Amino acid sequence: MPPHSRPRPLPGPPLLAAVLLLLLTGGGTEAVAHGGPVKVVEDRFVVTVVLWPAADTTRLRFFVRDFQSGQAPAEALSFRAHILEDRSRAVTCEGPPAPVEDGEANLLCRFPRDGYYEVFLKFWQDGEPARVYEPEDWRVWIGEGDGSTNWVSTVVVGTAAATIVILGVSSWRRRHDGKDGP
Repeated sequence: MPPHSRPRPLPGPPLLAAVLLLLLTGGGTEAVAHGGPVKVVEDRFVVTVVLWPAADTTRLRFFVRDFQSGQAPAEALSFRAHILEDRSRAVTCEGPPAPVEDGEANLLCRFPRDGYYEVFLKFWQDGEPARVYEPEDWRVWIGEGDGSTNWVSTVVVGTAAATIVILGVSSWRRRHDGKDGP
């Protein structure tokens, strides 16, 4: 009779979430060439972008979260975003400076055609406007055509990526809180 093997622990939630994200993105499509929808900025903020169609326009919603807590930042923030056409590098949309409300920043844009666009975001604390935070740009497909991703998959990937970040931060905090205990 063969010896009993030890039970293997199940993979943790961050690993499962990472595998889910990999499956949802198709294992690394051209649209996630800039690192996907989630950006960590100076180990202080986590920023996610999600796209929604809104009539004949597209709403870009940026979610800004505190890296440590996963909550909306306590300090008042403002942002500015601009979007370039991928090939021509022409500015397609640029929003005026606006407030980040409850960790959400919104920009409504009209795009001339389906295709890839580069999305740039700058944000700052209202009490310290000279200190500007800039995550890496996002390269996203906008439109209904045959792009390797469309707005639906961007929403799904954005949600999955935000889940990964939240699970990762909470797992990290549990490990560090356990070490600091009595």
